[in-house]
Amino acid sequence: MINRTEENLLSDLQSLIQTIVKAQTDNLAEIVKIAGLDTTADFAEADLSSTRLRGIN
Repeated sequence: MINRTEENLLSDLQSLIQTIVKAQTDNLAEIVKIAGLDTTADFAEADLSSTRLRGIN
């Protein structure tokens, strides 16, 4: 059973996903900014080896 906190988190996540999709960009830097992520912390262990990063600082 999903509790109220989980419902709120799911709702927030769905809203964020919709915002990113509506932005119609494949630019990772823009998506990171929209999502409010911190590249040094949120991507520290990420495997981005198959991600096109050309032009991203």
